Amino acid sequence: MKSWRQIAAAVACLAVVCAATVFWSVHKKEVAERKLAEAAGLCRARAERGDAQAQFELGTMYRKGEGVRRDHTEALGWYRKAADQNYAKAQDALGSVYYYGHGAPQNYEEAVRWYRKAADQGYASAEYDLAYMYDLGKGVPQDSAEAIRWYRKSAEQGNVRAQDWLGYVYSQGKGVPQDSAMAVFWYSKAAKQGDEYAQRALSLREMRGSAGRFRRTLYLFLLIISVGGLWLSIDLLVRGRSARGLRQRAAGLLGASYAESWPRSMRSLRSFLSLIFAISSLICLEIAVRHSGAAAHRQYSVLSWRTLLVPALFSIMGVIFGAAWFTAWRRKSSTQGWGIAASLINLLLPLATSVYSWVPLWRHEIILLVIGVAGLVAFSWRDSTITAPGAPTRVDGTSGLIDKVSGLLFIVLNLAPFFWWYGWMRARNTLEHRSDLYEFALILLVALTITTLHELGHTATGLALGMKLRAFAAGPFEWFIREGKWNFQFRPSAILSAGGATGVVPLSPDFPRSRELLMVAAGPFVSLLTGMIALWIALTVKDNSPAQLGGLLALFGAWSLALAVGNLLPFTSGENYSDGAQIYQRLSNGPWADYHRAMTVVLSSLVTPLRPKDYDIKAILRAADTFTQGKRALLLRLFAYSHFLDCGKLPEAAEALKEAESIYRQSASDIPAELHTAFVFGNAYLRRDAVAAREWWTRMEAKKPTHRNVDYWRAYSALRWLEGDMKEANEAWERSNALAQQLPKAGTYEFDRYCCSILRTALDDASVRDVQSLSPQR
Repeated sequence: MKSWRQIAAAVACLAVVCAATVFWSVHKKEVAERKLAEAAGLCRARAERGDAQAQFELGTMYRKGEGVRRDHTEALGWYRKAADQNYAKAQDALGSVYYYGHGAPQNYEEAVRWYRKAADQGYASAEYDLAYMYDLGKGVPQDSAEAIRWYRKSAEQGNVRAQDWLGYVYSQGKGVPQDSAMAVFWYSKAAKQGDEYAQRALSLREMRGSAGRFRRTLYLFLLIISVGGLWLSIDLLVRGRSARGLRQRAAGLLGASYAESWPRSMRSLRSFLSLIFAISSLICLEIAVRHSGAAAHRQYSVLSWRTLLVPALFSIMGVIFGAAWFTAWRRKSSTQGWGIAASLINLLLPLATSVYSWVPLWRHEIILLVIGVAGLVAFSWRDSTITAPGAPTRVDGTSGLIDKVSGLLFIVLNLAPFFWWYGWMRARNTLEHRSDLYEFALILLVALTITTLHELGHTATGLALGMKLRAFAAGPFEWFIREGKWNFQFRPSAILSAGGATGVVPLSPDFPRSRELLMVAAGPFVSLLTGMIALWIALTVKDNSPAQLGGLLALFGAWSLALAVGNLLPFTSGENYSDGAQIYQRLSNGPWADYHRAMTVVLSSLVTPLRPKDYDIKAILRAADTFTQGKRALLLRLFAYSHFLDCGKLPEAAEALKEAESIYRQSASDIPAELHTAFVFGNAYLRRDAVAAREWWTRMEAKKPTHRNVDYWRAYSALRWLEGDMKEANEAWERSNALAQQLPKAGTYEFDRYCCSILRTALDDASVRDVQSLSPQR
């Protein structure tokens, strides 16, 4: 009762606070309206006495409906009275009335006449409006020179709209010769007044200029290296020592085995790239320091985050380049992650510049792209001579640091494109006013489209390379094969999720690994390709074109590019790995490559004739040596158990099952209920341990299995047989066998039928006396 009284008191207090808030809001509104009405009355009295300023203010009140009922006709009358007295603000307002047709028929010629009257008096707003009419040719013949003249007059008086526009026309060369210095001059004047558009334009210009400076300085450094190498070659030739030495070196390289030449080439490439990273770090830090000083002395009224964009980004780039150089120089185990990060910068910087300015990559950025690709190749290779003494090494290709920040990183990668798109739409005045629910639904549709195209990239590539589809998921929609039949499932809980998955499996155990790599890489590639195409269309076609899809095409393009880049980063989230991590794992040719090989063959047995006896047991055992804890370790032992059982190697199957039981107890007890059937059947059929089989059955039933399939009834049959209940054992076997016969002809289901047959043999050979004579053993 006491808790109910406390809740009632809290609700009563909340109700009182809400009522007081509503009352105060209504009261404030009434007071404001009363004051406006009083002001309108006083203004009317002055206006009726012929005060031009009061007449203008009263007209504005009628136009906005402040203190009086909104009436555009009444506003026109008062504007005209003030304008007839040569009041510039009223003349400009009267021109806007005729321009928009509010209170009078739309008439551009009349609008120009009143704009000119106000502009001739030096009124800055009217000068801008008149320039706008000349610029578009409304009410007057189109005249860019006359428009620029009036824009300049207005801008010189501090009109921020005119200053913005002059910055734009000088940057684009519209109506005037292109002049970057004048564009920066006018943008800076507007930015000092706190104009966000001008601040954004200056920041983007600084970013593009800084990227160009970085590129040019780095190219100069590469040129110096090339010239130095050329002079070194000339010096060797002049001394007469190079010809024979070069021939011997070439012969040695040609005669060296691939295993020797490839690591040596990769180490040489890493050394060269680390030198480039060192210079890149110095360049980026110099740009960051220079722009930090410029931002500190900038006279903006409000310090915007855009003023710090260039220093922040180039500081981060400088740190990454520096870390890549340092770790490569000191041969640390983390050099791989930092080298890949630095290479991605060299790869993405020219792509971003090209997307923004739409300059073909091959004109200026091809060298940075080559450096980026070379870095990804060199640092994706794992140098076995580099170790981290005293610290465990991660073999899955991920970084602990990236894993920790992956959640924050994906929040940024999701929000950044959205905010860019929102600002882009506002800058183009194409932002449509939609309901929040409708807007949210459209954004979800864009996200689902991106995910679907990404997964279709995996699927189409896999099918083209000779693989077979067994599952496909995008958002809440899932299609999968179960017991040989396609099933569809709609998961409402995943409506707000943009996740997806594709299950394509090879048709043979010796399927080329290069094709698997192409299938994994196809998803991010499709996202990058569709994103760039969508952005190109959105930035080139007209704003009102149907191809814009109401602005959603630009959002799709930016979002797709951001998510593709994020998905290429090697990280893990729980049990799932990004495409970048999976690419590394397959390239590494280590335990993870063996694990993926084992998984693909196991999954392919669901839709192909491959049976457990066809598993690559060597790859499974190699992977099992590394995976000693967790679900993956348990699955590898169960794969080995199925393989040995299918091959008739019962002692080996029992040993694999024993290892799986140990891992279950230590770190994998949360497996699905259906997997427990393997432990029940194995303990009953292989080890003849009724007590252990019953314990596993009890564990399974505690998890409430929902799918009583072939495995379930076969396990129950083996359990009851060992416990001496032959009637129930035979009935359960009949159910299991009937279900097994209905399954399609695939390797996994042939193994199910095989298990039913060997259990049938055991049931036929057994007798009640034999079962009772069995002593339970652990």
